[in-house]
Parts: sequence; structure tokens; C-alpha cells
Amino acid sequence: ELAYLRGLPEERVERADGIEYYMAHAYDLKDDQALLRSLQEYNSAAFFEQVWAHRAVPLGASPSGLRRLVYGHTHQCIAYHVRTGAMALNPGSLSYRLGREGGPCKGGDYLVIEDGDVRLRHVDYDTRDLYEMVEHSGLQGNERRVGLGFYSPEQW
Repeated sequence: ELAYLRGLPEERVERADGIEYYMAHAYDLKDDQALLRSLQEYNSAAFFEQVWAHRAVPLGASPSGLRRLVYGHTHQCIAYHVRTGAMALNPGSLSYRLGREGGPCKGGDYLVIEDGDVRLRHVDYDTRDLYEMVEHSGLQGNERRVGLGFYSPEQW
């Protein structure tokens, strides 16, 4: 399973339903400091255009003129219209879950894109088994603290 994940591309440009998508875990234009960007910066029109100009390889003229940046890293499910025809999307996370306010949440967030329409979704689920798995995993230090925090009994 890990070999499959390591073999996935770090970034990708696709067209679906006449819309161009640039997808990456995080947008690092210069250095690792890009990983510390705020959600407001990630979802600004200026940042959108900067990423698109420097990273996205256009597929040619898009019939609709619509463009979307899809990123992860923040684990927060969002869909921002940064300007006409341009959206910043984050599918959220089903496992390492951050609610829309930034703290741990009781379920997972994801997004669905169907026929170009974007829908944000949430699903609640019991994290007891995940808590037990982290508790007996051998994780140490910050990784253990964060894992136990995200799946803690307070979430149940």
C-alpha cells in the first residue's frame, strides 16, 4: 500500500466537465514556508493566480474558462470562489480530521464533484477503534499526543 502511495504524482493537472483542475497536497512556490500559509492566503485571488502561473501546466483553452486549485495539507474541507471562474478547493480529511473551525471534529469531511458541481460533505463515525490503535501503536512524543487527541474519548 505504501509503495502505491509513494508512486502517486505530487501534482497533477486534469480537465473534467470542461473545467481545468490543478491538484497538489500543498503549494510550495519557493520553500517550505508555503506550508505554513493561512487559509486566507491559500484562498486569495492573488495566491490563486500566482500558483496557477507558476505551477499549473495549462491543457489548452478550457471551453468553460473555469479553473480550480485542489489542495490538501490543512485538512479543512472548503470551497472558495476566489474570483469569477476560479475556485480553491480542499477535500478535508476522513482520518486526521479538522473541523471547519480548525479543531478536531467528530467525523470526517470530504467533497464531491459531479458534473462540475462541488458539494461539501461530512460523515460522523465512532473513533474508539482508532483511539485504541494509536494507544497501542508504539507512537511516541508529538505523534502519539496528536493521534490520541484526534481520536480521544471526548469525541465520543
